[in-house]
Amino acid sequence: MESSNQASISVKAIARTIFSTLPAYYDSVVMLMTFYRDRAWKFSLLRYIDTPKRAKIADVGSGTALLEGYLTDQEFICGIDISLDMLYLAKEKRFSSLELVLGDAEKLPLRNNAFDTVFSCYVVKYCNTFTFVNEVYRILKRGGKLGLYDFSKPSGVSAPLHALYAYGALKLLGYLMLAIKKAIAYTFLNLPNLIINSVWEEKIEEALERTGFQNISSTLKLGARLCWAKKS
Repeated sequence: MESSNQASISVKAIARTIFSTLPAYYDSVVMLMTFYRDRAWKFSLLRYIDTPKRAKIADVGSGTALLEGYLTDQEFICGIDISLDMLYLAKEKRFSSLELVLGDAEKLPLRNNAFDTVFSCYVVKYCNTFTFVNEVYRILKRGGKLGLYDFSKPSGVSAPLHALYAYGALKLLGYLMLAIKKAIAYTFLNLPNLIINSVWEEKIEEALERTGFQNISSTLKLGARLCWAKKS
């Protein structure tokens, strides 16, 4: 059986491949991949996390700065991503409040107790959940807030519809993309297995509690789980 460390390395390798082939198409792929649900997930997350204008925000896994399009009234946002190509595209959007940093979510190149709020979208499934949460806790100020979301496994009354999308439609789109846009086919073909094999949903609340977070909450939106918590 593959060790947890080996599994983490394998998933990280998939992440690096995805983000090396995807940057030019990332914004449109996110919308297509989520059937335009991504906007609703972002709006919901921002409602759960009340962030004052003068807050120092870190966006872990900022990609091409999609979230920053919803945070235009903020004065300082640090976007961290593992892909230099993603950061170049984010820079082209010219958000005046955005500072960009190359870095890994499991070893953030950021100071302790530096941020009021940390957001993270689509990142935790690529990480060791406990390592990721510890790093977020480290960079948050006392009383700071974390808000994140990622793809969820099918469950509840919507499970059949969700499973059809996650394990059927995405793979079908991947095979179609092999003939149309090979550069993005890899993402569609590999995402279903990432969703199936990820244990972040099962681990996240335990990791948050163990690390010292309080006011831990999570909710399912069709296709994603949203989580938020406060540093004690």
